[in-house]
Amino acid sequence: FTNCLFASAMELYYEALTPFDQQQHSPIPGIEFLFASPDDPDIKLADALRDIEADWIAARIRQLLEDETPRIWSKNPQTGERELRRVEPGDICILFRSLSSVSL
Repeated sequence: FTNCLFASAMELYYEALTPFDQQQHSPIPGIEFLFASPDDPDIKLADALRDIEADWIAARIRQLLEDETPRIWSKNPQTGERELRRVEPGDICILFRSLSSVSL
């Protein structure tokens, strides 16, 4: 996914990543997109879209953190073996488009 996303955007400077393990071990999908559609007739303002997206993202993060399904490869500190574990807060990354028009 990362290679597809960044290769064309960074043509001259991009060096493709090579995964350590080609096999998908955790539940699919490994990447999720959550965004509100401006085509929805009930959503007319950008602020409303952002609020809906924020609610969806927060709900999904809570769901992932509460779910006991092992999804993340990690080294077991006792055995040194790789194993799947539950999601922890530091495993989550949220990418935003430019928010220059958003006041904080």
